[in-house]
Amino acid sequence: MIEKIISRLQLLNYEVKDNDIFALKFVLQKVESHVKNFCNINEIPVGLENVVIDSVCGEFLLQKKAAGQLTGAQIDGVVKKIKDGDTEVEFATGGDTGTAFDSYMNNLTSGHEECLLKYRRLCW
Repeated sequence: MIEKIISRLQLLNYEVKDNDIFALKFVLQKVESHVKNFCNINEIPVGLENVVIDSVCGEFLLQKKAAGQLTGAQIDGVVKKIKDGDTEVEFATGGDTGTAFDSYMNNLTSGHEECLLKYRRLCW
């Protein structure tokens, strides 16, 4: 799953370095533990792999930002507006990029409860 996480991070404008691997594995274990405990399961089902990948990426990037390890170019480029007719994409710029970045990362890390509920098992 680490390879998929690295590919997803590249799509999110972050190039993974060798010293990021430990942090990625740590965050992956944390997210997997949360999902397994919430759902009361022993294995991550295929249907939840993308949820786990997005959660890991979002949490990892938020930690990098909090540590001051993200450049402005990595935080910039968050989509602010998408128009469907004649395909227009507007990227957040200036002072609103940090807020847009945080909002997008929070979207990656949370809001998956309905997906998790599908796989939740009762515990006696």
